[in-house]
This record gives sequence, structure tokens and C-alpha cells, in this order.
Amino acid sequence: MDQPSDLIGSSPRRKEDRRLLVGAGRYLDDLTREGLLHLGVVRSLHAHARVLKVDTREALSLPGVVAAWSAADLPEAVRPILAGSEGAHKGRPFAAPVLARDVVRYVGEPVAVVVADDPYHLADALERMIVAYEPLRALVTPEEALASSTRLHEGWPDNAAVVARGALGDAERALAEAESSRAGRGHIVTRTRDGSSSGPPRRTPIRFATPSRASSGSPPKRCACSRPTWAAASVPRARRTRKRRW
Repeated sequence: MDQPSDLIGSSPRRKEDRRLLVGAGRYLDDLTREGLLHLGVVRSLHAHARVLKVDTREALSLPGVVAAWSAADLPEAVRPILAGSEGAHKGRPFAAPVLARDVVRYVGEPVAVVVADDPYHLADALERMIVAYEPLRALVTPEEALASSTRLHEGWPDNAAVVARGALGDAERALAEAESSRAGRGHIVTRTRDGSSSGPPRRTPIRFATPSRASSGSPPKRCACSRPTWAAASVPRARRTRKRRW
């Protein structure tokens, strides 16, 4: 930054709370349409496992359940909704499918979806979905992932998806001239973790779509998430349609 921000070290007054405190906020449950359906996601319980079977029969037998699908039922789900920098990481393309078909690679990865006429029927149906797994070795730290012979993506020589390096100024000279170096005390090495890149369940993305009468056939959408521009780009990619402004 060329100039310091006035916000650093200050305590600006919040402006967004009043509507929430007086009950005027709008949430997903406040949005409704005639014939509204609810979709829920069956997510992996394992950090790394083969998906042996997804059985939807019990869920489909329940009242109010409209559909229950796995990746095998939806050929469209084979198309990825996310590809790491369009597959440019070190020449190692990887893709995150809409629904995992053969292997899950993190806890919470979508495996199947259920559609029902209300949230209560949906909750009952999600409990009746049966998924059989064969657990594989889970790699829970970057160090373990780099040292392990287990590969999360077939054909990769290691598990490094992204390697980023950066420096500001002459770092080697600054370290050599530091007081700690002259005193023979060495340097302090700090290891940090970026939690915002690990998919923690602290934000719930919401997408509300209604049928459109427009000739384009693209449904109007409302998106509540921290990165709406990413959603606007990723969903059309999966549907193989042109990107639209939300």
C-alpha cells in the first residue's frame, strides 16, 4: 500500500446491525416461492476414502422426497465446479467435482444430494442415505502430506498443489546484518496457517434460484457468500454456460 489506511488502529462504528437487532434482517428461511423445494447435501465422513456404494432407496421411499442423486445418477456432475487456477499449478491439473464419485479427499466433500418439499422431510431423508466407504490413509498436516507416499491425486509425484514464494527487498542481506546474526543467536522462524483457505464451516454459502420466464432459460439467482464473484464464475463453468452477472 502506498499510503496507510485510516482504518488501521481505529474502531469504526458498525452500520449493519440495526436491521438485525430490530428483526428486519432477511435470511434463507425468509425467502419462499410457491412450490419451493429444498436441497440437502450428503457429505463425506472421511478425510480420504474410496466410495464403494451410494444407496438412495430408503431416502426415496420417504414422504415428501422428490429426488435423491449420487454422481452415478448425474452425468453432469462429472464436470468440475472448481479447478485449481484452471489446472495450472506446477503443470498438475486437479479438479473438484460437484459430487465425488470414486474417491473423497476431505471431510465434508459432497457425495450425494436429496431434494424434498420441506426442510423436515429433507432432514429425515438425509439420515436414510447410505454411503459405504473404504477408508484410505488421511494426510492431516502439510508436513505429513509432503513426506507420505500416499497420493491424493493419481499421477502426481507428490502432494504439493501450490508452491508460492515471495520476498521484499534483500532478505539475505537483512538476515546477515541482523543483530541476532552478529551475536550468533540465529533467527526466529515463524510458521503460519491460513485458516481461510482450508474451508472451515464458518460461512454458509446460500443460493436461491427461481424459474425464469426469460428466453435465456437461466434462472434468477440470489447468492449469499463471501465470494460472490467466484460463485458467479464457477457455477456457469459446471453448467457449461456463459458467465452471468448476479
